[in-house]
Amino acid sequence: MTRPGRLIEYGVAAVFVCAALAVSPQGIALATGRADLSFRVTVISLAFVVFLLIIAFAAATQGRLRRATFYAAALAFPFVLLAGLEAGAVAVRLADVVAPLEDTSTLANQKPWPKHLLSETSYYTTPEGLVLYHPWRNGDISFNALGLRTAMPSPKQPGEWRVAVSGGSAAWGWRVIDADTIAVVLQGLLRRGGHGNVTVYNFGIGGATLKRELALLQHFRALYEIDQVLFYTGANDVFSAYMSATNSRYGPWVGTTVSFELMKTLVRLQAVATAPAPATLQWLDDAVLPAAIKENTLRAGIAATDAYCREAKLVCDFALQPMMFDRPVHPGAEARMAATLARIYPRMDVLARQMYRDAVASGPPGRVFDLSDTFQQAAQPLFLDTVHLNEAGNRIVAERIAPIVTAHVP
Repeated sequence: MTRPGRLIEYGVAAVFVCAALAVSPQGIALATGRADLSFRVTVISLAFVVFLLIIAFAAATQGRLRRATFYAAALAFPFVLLAGLEAGAVAVRLADVVAPLEDTSTLANQKPWPKHLLSETSYYTTPEGLVLYHPWRNGDISFNALGLRTAMPSPKQPGEWRVAVSGGSAAWGWRVIDADTIAVVLQGLLRRGGHGNVTVYNFGIGGATLKRELALLQHFRALYEIDQVLFYTGANDVFSAYMSATNSRYGPWVGTTVSFELMKTLVRLQAVATAPAPATLQWLDDAVLPAAIKENTLRAGIAATDAYCREAKLVCDFALQPMMFDRPVHPGAEARMAATLARIYPRMDVLARQMYRDAVASGPPGRVFDLSDTFQQAAQPLFLDTVHLNEAGNRIVAERIAPIVTAHVP
């Protein structure tokens, strides 16, 4: 017969086992509805699971086995403590507190961004390599059955002129509701300006480079009967060129380790505390930038896209999107973000300007527009990070590109 004391110990062990199940990756996925937990969350979760199961085993055993288990718990405790510190750092977004690269406080709509859109389960990749979104609707944000954040195609009306705004997550509308995306704001401006025959569709896809934008256009052009395309583009090609070149120096492990909030905080602390080493700047100037300019995927993408547009008899323009470092003065929180950006990614601004100049010079005459100076006269904070804009920023961009679009509207 089991002694009452042992029943209590078994009960304690059961409690710890239940706690381990609750904080396991499966338990977190069930509680949050997110099936695709990040590597960071999985590591933190498993650290707690192992520690809790060790304690549960210790509670259920006796004698030497219990003592050995407590030794194992003592050895595991530093890792659990580190996992707890990491979880706390994530909760307060410690890296952005220390040296911010993102600030969403200037958004007019302060509703929390849907967790679904932070999950990799929100999108999928087709066999052809297209990234599309699963159909989804949540109040002011929706994705249609085709995987786009826009209306479904409908029969074209006589005299109707259809425009697609293509781009990455800035065109797609990161952190803003549908009504505040560039495409929707642009359509409102055009119709109020006397162009009631114009319909604007949002062909933006998060993370898309111009090469991927072209693939998306080729897939949906006929279905939507598109007449004109405005490519709001450039930043993702710049980021891709910079990251590919600089990460090759340090190895692929850098991207994984810096995804941990504590490591990210340490990297940013080091960056803001000390200026980039002269040797690093020399390497960027002598090796990274020249190689990226020589390849210049933006230039190549514009050439390929322009060739397709001419063949398909599409009116296509390229608006090279502004980035935070293009502003002469950074109001409010932008000042700290710009300072962090310059230290974390030195010379990225130089690379962007060179890639843009090259793209304008080599692109189809009168079709490539550098929007870097779009916010020269604006006094309010507009950037949420390096490239994404708040509602006011999207409106200014829509006002800037409206004349580019209307120049071709019949």
